[in-house]
Amino acid sequence: RIEDLMLGVKLACLAYTDDQRGTLDNLGGTRKAIETLAGGPERARRPLTEILQALGFTVDRIFSHTAMLGSLRTVDTHGFIAHNDQDVVISYRGTTGIVEWLTDLAASPIPFQPNLDQEKSSSSCLAGRQSQPQAHQGFYDAFLASVCDINQKLMPQLRDTSRPKRLIIAGHSIGGAIAMGVLLQSFDFASSPHRILFVSTGQPRFGDDIFASWLDKQLASLRRAGKCCAVRLVNDCDAVPTVPASGYRHAGKLCLLTSEGELLIGPEVEERDVGTLAEGVDEHRTDNYLNLLASIAT
Repeated sequence: RIEDLMLGVKLACLAYTDDQRGTLDNLGGTRKAIETLAGGPERARRPLTEILQALGFTVDRIFSHTAMLGSLRTVDTHGFIAHNDQDVVISYRGTTGIVEWLTDLAASPIPFQPNLDQEKSSSSCLAGRQSQPQAHQGFYDAFLASVCDINQKLMPQLRDTSRPKRLIIAGHSIGGAIAMGVLLQSFDFASSPHRILFVSTGQPRFGDDIFASWLDKQLASLRRAGKCCAVRLVNDCDAVPTVPASGYRHAGKLCLLTSEGELLIGPEVEERDVGTLAEGVDEHRTDNYLNLLASIAT
């Protein structure tokens, strides 16, 4: 549904701000998007907690994790967890500066085994496989930095099965790639009353072919049970979803926004070569995605 896509994009936009004074002033095109969502420039400068309250959500945590893991490996992970009576939300911020771009460039693939890497135990569902799914190291490190927030603030709400809830997972740019890791947290959605809505906006590739095939298989099983809708929203002039190239493949259903004002839905749809990242930077902006989607909705 267009409404679900729009909600995912809005929540991804809001992950760029927080409760600190002055954050909005450094955001460029995303500032315009947040001003639209909040109802004007002055309202957009309110704390994120208040903006989300106005949209019907209670904030559980606004997280920010920055660390240097090596000479070229950095982690800069930001986002929020919030809820209302029907939904639980986790949304990740995308790229705003040089630290995140360094994360983008740490592109060496490593085994995707979050249980093992987080707990240093042999309990990982992937342990012992001869051919393990591989993930982009920078995006994977960024996801692992948020696992403590997931375990403390998100998982307890999912373990409460007294009423069905929808888990909304959202993110723009590298935030969408980081969000992909949340899809594979250790929770049995098939036997719970909850369901998943995953919407990434202009995300780069997270894992290799084995990872993508493995994740698509898990998502297909949940989708057949009516438990999951997982889509990647892509502007056909945005170059960011085309990277990293060699050795990586997207997972999830593609929803392509065209320059002709159409919304094309995969799997038969294919992204095209749109040039360099620098050439497509304006097309990657959150306000551009919001405007394209709004024009289709109307």
